[in-house]
Amino acid sequence: MATLNDLRAVVRDIHITNSRQKRNNVVTNTIKRAFDREANAAFGLIQGFYHPTDVTFAKGPDSKTKVLLMKPVGDHCNLKCEYCYEIQRLTGTHEKVMGVDEMRTYLRNLVAHSDISDVFLHGGEPLLAGKKFFKEFIDTIKQMGLYGQLTLGVQTNGTLLDQEWCDFFMEHNFSIGISLDGDEELNNKHRVDHKGRGSYEQVMKGIKLLQDNDMVFGIITVVGSETAAIPGIAKRILDHHIGIGVDYVDVHPAFTPKDTSGNSADSNMSRVQYTSFMTELAYAWAQSSNPNLRLRCIEDIIQNLTNERSVSCFASGYCTSIIGVDPSGAVSPCTRPFHNEYTFGNAGELDLQTIEQQDAFKKFVKNESKGQDITKACEWSGLCGFGNCPHERFTDGKQDPAGKHVYCSCHHEDNPNNGYPGFYKNLFKVFQEYHQWLLQTEYA
Repeated sequence: MATLNDLRAVVRDIHITNSRQKRNNVVTNTIKRAFDREANAAFGLIQGFYHPTDVTFAKGPDSKTKVLLMKPVGDHCNLKCEYCYEIQRLTGTHEKVMGVDEMRTYLRNLVAHSDISDVFLHGGEPLLAGKKFFKEFIDTIKQMGLYGQLTLGVQTNGTLLDQEWCDFFMEHNFSIGISLDGDEELNNKHRVDHKGRGSYEQVMKGIKLLQDNDMVFGIITVVGSETAAIPGIAKRILDHHIGIGVDYVDVHPAFTPKDTSGNSADSNMSRVQYTSFMTELAYAWAQSSNPNLRLRCIEDIIQNLTNERSVSCFASGYCTSIIGVDPSGAVSPCTRPFHNEYTFGNAGELDLQTIEQQDAFKKFVKNESKGQDITKACEWSGLCGFGNCPHERFTDGKQDPAGKHVYCSCHHEDNPNNGYPGFYKNLFKVFQEYHQWLLQTEYA
């Protein structure tokens, strides 16, 4: 069976072979970027992590916050995606939205005199906050003397984009992420509005507007268990995205704990399904026709095989470097649903330095470290960020950052060739076959 060293060696061999051949395809270009330490800024994703250069990646979680995720309208959204982990929290509630004065207070308390380098607006659908809110957001950053010093970004479903939004995001150099789950049939099966109508047409209008303005953006595609069961689905998704002219893609398995998000957990992939889908995705990526395609979930792994960590939060092992703030000012880990015990404090009352001293913050850092420690005996640990996202870890069926990740099959009483280890072993086969093809065609 393939080992971590086997995988690392074949990726290095491809890099060395390509230094002679100068191929221009998706595999060689992705590996070259990883070895050249090229940043992923165009993904519209987090850039501010400290990256240790120790190849053993022994460093534990970082308790210094680098990234702020702001939710100006909380979980409110003009769509109602079936797998969304935020639906449960909005059912029967009247969550407030963030006022301009509150936004200013949160920014000053959390960003001023801190190590935060990245501020992203998330949701829900953050564009529902309106253009005036976003303009006040920029004005506040300018008043703080931080304009041009922070990486700014927005994750949106794209349905509300117009030319004025595009002009604003271009002027202020926002990174942009768009949510789209594939072709019209795939997307409209799960990404629907509150009347059950598909969102594909509206999203594509937004994407075309970005393209017409020569704006760089990334697409995030969420794949649930029902979609993953469709034969050839990975290639179908990638072919669609390439066909509409998209270069930056990330694919997320739909997964959310049932005890924090209710029935949206019905869309979760099993470990067996995860391994099968991700393997199919890796082959589809390696055989894709677009040499400029950047598939983040593959790039994360290749980056983690080099001496520098991935820039993605869950693949880097630095999830404690991120905080999220909702309209009420409550500060918690990222924007994904955690239990109330991990609410760190209120940004309307406390600055970041004080929040980082709260018992709840220290508890999260401690439990995140415990969750990473569980993976130490697994040779593949560095590739999944030492246990991947703490939002998806469990103890006795309950979400627990100190527990075992749902896809860490090496720590479950089932086949260790499922989940992450199974996928990484299969990924070795993908690269091995590719390298053999390189050698066979070198002098053809």
